[in-house]
Amino acid sequence: MGGTVPPPSGPARVSRRRRPNISRLVLVAVAAAALLLPGVGRTGAEPVVPGASAAAPAAATSNPATSRAGTAMAEPSAAGTPSVDGVWTNLSARSAAAPSPRCCMGSAWDAATGQFLVFGGLPTSPAAANNETWAYANGTWRLLDPSRAPPARGYPAMAYDPALGTVILFGGYDPALETYLNDTWVFANGTWSEAPRGPSPPARIGESLVYDASGSDLILFGGYIANTSTYPVTISPANDTWSYTAHGWARLALPVAPSPRAFAQAATCPPRNGLLLFGGTGGAALFNDTWSFSAGAWSPLETPVAPPPTSGGLAAWDPVGGYVVLTGGTAGSSGTFSSASWAYLNGTWENVTTSLFPPGRDEAGGGWDPALGALVEFGGAVNVFDTPELNDTWAYFDPLQVLSPPGPVVADAGTPVALSVAASGGLRPLGVNWTFGDGTNGSGVPVHHTFAVPGVYDVAVEVRDASGAAVNASSTVQVAAYPVAGIVVAPPTPDAGVPAVLTANVSGGSAPFALNWSFPSGPSGTGSTVVHTFSSPGAAVVSLTLRDAAGATLSVNRTLTVARGLVVTVSSPQPGSEVGRPVAFSAAIGDGVPPYGVAWSFGDGAASSSFSPEHIYLAPGNYTVTAAVTDAAGGSTTGALRVEIAPPLGVAEVATPLNTDVGGVVTLLARTTGGVGPFVDAWAYGDGTTGAGPGAVHAFSAPGRYGVTISVTDARGASATANAFVEVQPAPTVALEAGATSAAAGTTLTFRATVQDGRSPFAFTWNFGDGTGASGPSVVHAFAAPGTYRVSVAVTDAVNLSAVASASETIGPLAGARATGLPISAEVVPIIAWGAVAAAVFALVVYRHLLRERGPPPRSAAKDADAPRGGPGRRRPVR
Repeated sequence: MGGTVPPPSGPARVSRRRRPNISRLVLVAVAAAALLLPGVGRTGAEPVVPGASAAAPAAATSNPATSRAGTAMAEPSAAGTPSVDGVWTNLSARSAAAPSPRCCMGSAWDAATGQFLVFGGLPTSPAAANNETWAYANGTWRLLDPSRAPPARGYPAMAYDPALGTVILFGGYDPALETYLNDTWVFANGTWSEAPRGPSPPARIGESLVYDASGSDLILFGGYIANTSTYPVTISPANDTWSYTAHGWARLALPVAPSPRAFAQAATCPPRNGLLLFGGTGGAALFNDTWSFSAGAWSPLETPVAPPPTSGGLAAWDPVGGYVVLTGGTAGSSGTFSSASWAYLNGTWENVTTSLFPPGRDEAGGGWDPALGALVEFGGAVNVFDTPELNDTWAYFDPLQVLSPPGPVVADAGTPVALSVAASGGLRPLGVNWTFGDGTNGSGVPVHHTFAVPGVYDVAVEVRDASGAAVNASSTVQVAAYPVAGIVVAPPTPDAGVPAVLTANVSGGSAPFALNWSFPSGPSGTGSTVVHTFSSPGAAVVSLTLRDAAGATLSVNRTLTVARGLVVTVSSPQPGSEVGRPVAFSAAIGDGVPPYGVAWSFGDGAASSSFSPEHIYLAPGNYTVTAAVTDAAGGSTTGALRVEIAPPLGVAEVATPLNTDVGGVVTLLARTTGGVGPFVDAWAYGDGTTGAGPGAVHAFSAPGRYGVTISVTDARGASATANAFVEVQPAPTVALEAGATSAAAGTTLTFRATVQDGRSPFAFTWNFGDGTGASGPSVVHAFAAPGTYRVSVAVTDAVNLSAVASASETIGPLAGARATGLPISAEVVPIIAWGAVAAAVFALVVYRHLLRERGPPPRSAAKDADAPRGGPGRRRPVR
C-alpha cells in the first residue's frame, strides 16, 4: 500500500503477515519507535527504503516539481472559488455478498461489460494474495469465474483502455512466492488472457496506470521497482514513463518528469487533455505536487491550494461535476490514513469533505462507475498495524439537481402529451414521480398523460436518487380544446388554369400549427394560405392535414367545382417584320364568361385595348407582345407572342475584280443588311444579261465599262438596290522576236516577248524545245546541239488570261569543228581552232625540212597527197 513502504524482501503488509508472531511484535515495536524519531516514519517522512534515492526530499510538504523541472508552471484558475458539493453514501447494505476484506487490489470500470471490476489484493489473514475477479453492477457484488485468471498478487496496476475496449492489468507482488511481477493481462469477453511477452516495464509495485485521451494509450508512471539482482530484493522509487497500445509497451524518453515516487494518485483529466498526477511517496517523504501529462509531455502545475502530501489514495475523473476527485490515502505530516476528499477544478484544489464520509483508508480499490454516476470505493487498509482490512463499498457523487424542468407545455384535450425532466448528479438509478394537477399521477421519463378538459394545470415532478435524495420541480401545462379546421376558397368556383387562393380556417388547438395541403394534381403546399392552379375543369378534392404544437392531428377534405378556364392565344400574320412597317396582332379568346377585356403591351412601352391592333416599331430588336384578358367572372389570363423586328433592308454590292479582260470571270456578291428573310436577289450585268442569287459569276464578251445592278426583295416586300461598275479590256496578245532564225550550236541567242492589251503585271513562261525554259520578257539561250527547235512563250496577265507565241530556230554544227562523232561545245571551238593552226605550222616546217633532205616527190604523189580523202569538193560532216 502507498502509505506503508514495503521492506526489501517484499511489500510491508505481505512480509509482515508471513512472519511468526514474535517477529510481528518486533516489527510493531520498530514502527512505534520510528514514529518517535525525527525525519523517520509517518510524522513528515517515511523510513528510507533500501535502494531508494537518498536524495528524496525529507520534508512532508516538499514540492519536487520545483527542484526537478525548474519553477512549476502556474495554472490560472477561473474567477471566483470553485464550487463542489459532493456526497458520500455507504452502499455496503445494498449487496448481500461482497469480496472479503482486502487492500492493494487492482480495480477498473469495464465499459465493455458495464461493470466495475476488482482483482486480487491482500487480505488480513492469511498473509497471502488472491486472484479473485469480482464485478460490481446494479448495486450487487458478484464473484466471476473466468476460465483463466492471472496469478494471485497484490499491488497490481489496472485500467480500462477505451482504444482497445479491454481492461489491462500489469505487475504487482506475490507474497507467497516473494516475487515482483511485470506480466501484462487483458480482460475481455468475461475472461483473462495474458498479453504476448515482449518489452515491458521492470517488475514493480505502486505504479500509476491511467488512460491518456491525448495519445489514445495507457500511461504507466513510476512505482517501486524491484532490484532482483540483490538478496534480499530491494526496491527503489522510479519516475520512468511507459505507453501501452495494441503494439505493447514502449518507454517514453521524456526530458521532464515528476521526481521518482510510488503510490501517486492519478486520473484522466479532459480539461488538461491528458491526465493529472498528484503526490505519492519517494520512500523518505510524501509529496503534494501536481503534474499534468498531455501530448507526450509532463508539466508541473502550480496550484494556489493543494491537499496535504498524500500517497496511496484514490483519484478519478468526475464527468458529472467536471473535476478530478481525490480521496483517502496516507496523508499529512502525521502519516495517518486520510478520510478527506479533494476536488481539482479550475486550476486549484478544493477540500470537499462532507459530514458523511468513509473511514480513512489506504490502498482502496475504486474508480468512476458511469452506471451509478459515482466514484466507487471498496475496501482498503485502515492502519499500518494489524487492524483488519475493510470490505465496505462507498460511493461519491455530485448532488442531485434538476437541469431542465418539464415545461411549460401545451397540450390538447384528449391528446397524449409527453412530459420529461432532465437531472444531473445523484446516485443512479433515478426515480421520477409526477403529479399532473388533474387528480392523477405517473412515473418515469418521459411520461405520457392525456388531459381530458381544456385548462391550465400545475404539474409537479419529484426526482429521487438511489441514496434517497430528492429534488422537485414544477411547471404548467396549457391544455386547449381539440382543433377544428375548415377550407375557404377564393373565388368559390375557380377556373381551370387560373390561380385560386385557399385558406385554412382553424379554431381551437395549440399554436403553432403545421398545415399541409394536398391537391388532385400539381404540387402540394404548406402554411395557412396557399395558392393553387387547378389544371383541368370538373370536381377536385382538396385535403388539409393539421398538426398542432400539442401533437393533435386532423384531416379535412373539400370538393370544389373547377370551371373551364379562360384561355387566350396571341398571334400575328407577320411573326417577323422590320422597322417602320406595321405589324398586325390578334387575340383569340376562349371559354371564361364574356364580355372580355383585353390590354395589349407591345414590349416597347406602347399599349392598346383593341382586340386586333396594328403597331409600328421604331427600333430593331426582339419584343414580347402580351395580351391580358379578363372575363365577367373575374377570371384572367395572359397570352404572349415574341416578335423579331429587323433593321431596314439594305444591300451593298461587291464585284471582284472591278477591272478585267474580255472573257475574265467577275465574282459578284450581294451583302444584305436588315430586312426579314428569305430574300430574292436579281442581277443585271449591264451587257443585256441577268442572274439570280446572293452571289454570281459573270464573264464579259466585249471590252467596255459595264454597270452591274443588284436588286434585293425581302419577305415583307421591301426592296433595296446597289450598283457597281466593271471595266473590261481586250484580252492580251503576245509576239515573239528572235535574235536570229539560225545559228551554230553553242551560240548565245536573245529572245524577246512583246505584249499588247491585257492587264499587267504579266507572267512570262519560255519553252526552248530542248527541255529547258526561262521566265521574263527578254531571255538569252544557247542550244548545245544542232537541230530545229520550236521556241514558245506563254504570257499570263493579272486576271489570269493568257496568250502564246512561237517560232522555229535552226541550229547548225559548231563553226570549224572536226567531226568526231561527239558534240563540241562553244567553249572548246576556239581551243580546237588554235590547236589546228599550230599543228599546220608544225607540219609545214617538217615537210619543208624533208624536201630539203629528200628532194621533190613525183608530181603524181604530190597530187595524191594534196587531194582530200573524202573526195573532191566534199567535207566530212561534223557529227
